Amino acid sequence: MLNFRQFAFATAITAAILLTTIGCLSHEKAGWPRPAMFGFGKATETESEFQSIASNSSAVESKSRVALASYQDQSSGEEIASWLDSFEKAVEVSNRTGKPILTNFTGRDWCGYCVKLHKEVFATKTFQNWAAENVVLLELDYPKKKNNQPQWLRQQNQQLKERYQISGFPTVLLLTANGKVIGKLGYMNDAAKWVSVANNSLAAEQSLRSAKFIEAADLETTK
Repeated sequence: MLNFRQFAFATAITAAILLTTIGCLSHEKAGWPRPAMFGFGKATETESEFQSIASNSSAVESKSRVALASYQDQSSGEEIASWLDSFEKAVEVSNRTGKPILTNFTGRDWCGYCVKLHKEVFATKTFQNWAAENVVLLELDYPKKKNNQPQWLRQQNQQLKERYQISGFPTVLLLTANGKVIGKLGYMNDAAKWVSVANNSLAAEQSLRSAKFIEAADLETTK
């Protein structure tokens, strides 16, 4: 007979699998590749490699201020949302707040679907309100006019593009503070559905963390 801790652990694992399956099916329906399961996939980053990029970014960036990239509503000029473009700063905020990093790989001056994703999802109140509560925003831009970016930013973005094997735009990764991929999204023209898919990834990760916590506590009590 299962004791309470074993039952809770089994329930948490089952919930995590179901939530991840739902997220994967949503990705396939939208025509996107499946996300790495719980971060164990080609896009998964080891903590040491992830922190190495952060350190390199920090060393170059120390000579300049932390840059912010802000989208603006073209019709009103009103600031919609502020995005960090410093990877090192995003990791810092993520560690401080406990929020994952929503990392948007984009090409704002040439990628049509990147512009549509911004207009139809990122510029909506639905996304803004959700993002303010749940994630740290990081934009990694790959413009055709590269002279508009400082050298440290071009180097940082290229390293992250290679590390996470980004081959198409837009690609949006949900990352933990130590670099594990917990979700992968692309273009969708419905903000509510986009946020729902993102929430499935976050919920699956939370269920897995809860399961690990229960397992660790159970092992501790049996010692």
